[in-house]
Amino acid sequence: NSDTVNISNVAVYEPGRQNAGASLYPNPVQQGFNLEVSEACEAELSDIQGRSLEQYKIQKGRTTLELPTGLVTGVYLLHCKGTNTNVTFRITKE
Repeated sequence: NSDTVNISNVAVYEPGRQNAGASLYPNPVQQGFNLEVSEACEAELSDIQGRSLEQYKIQKGRTTLELPTGLVTGVYLLHCKGTNTNVTFRITKE
């Protein structure tokens, strides 16, 4: 019986940082933002408690996205998962 959990290729990105072929800007976000990824992926926006708010299908390159209408000011997470991509961005909504 083992309590060991192995996690690989997961990162949380802070505002203004870019790595692993993925970037998100501007951050903080008012409503719209750009997501650049090096491969197609599926993305899920959730609140800080992990509740799913929106799902997106992202194509390789730059995609402009909008936050859901009525989203209150706060911190949210955008998790992008593709074949070789597994990244979570911390988004600050102004």
